[in-house]
Amino acid sequence: MRHAKSSWEGDLEDDHARPLNERGRREAAKIAALLVEAGWVPERVVASDSVRTMETWARMVGRMPVGVEVLQTPRLYHAGIEAFCAVVGEQPDRIGTLLVLGHNPGWEEVARRLTGLPIGLSTSTAVLLSHERGSTWAETVQDAHGWPVADILRPG
Repeated sequence: MRHAKSSWEGDLEDDHARPLNERGRREAAKIAALLVEAGWVPERVVASDSVRTMETWARMVGRMPVGVEVLQTPRLYHAGIEAFCAVVGEQPDRIGTLLVLGHNPGWEEVARRLTGLPIGLSTSTAVLLSHERGSTWAETVQDAHGWPVADILRPG
């Protein structure tokens, strides 16, 4: 999933610190409700540690069941396929449904690598991918083009 719409107001020198704008705050809650409605509730969220990704999750969590684990990491800030695979590959095998929350253009690269399809990821878009699990997440995430798209959820 790509983070919700961020604000470009103000004079922030650090892109990492950009917050969501009002539209982003609304859309984060909407996408969470759509995920729950679709039955795609993550057991764990692994997110970039940027302000906008963490604020996206903060707006989503109220719509999710209690107990979703959250792990934030600087490794997913503006990350691409290599960092994505490394971070996902480290997830425990007990996790069956994972939400990875990050940024473009890296997330479009990840979607293309996993599905073999060009998928546009506007803000607050969640691409639902399924895969027969290998013995580990590290093994499973290495399957290029082997992830069928179950759905693409957009808040608006």
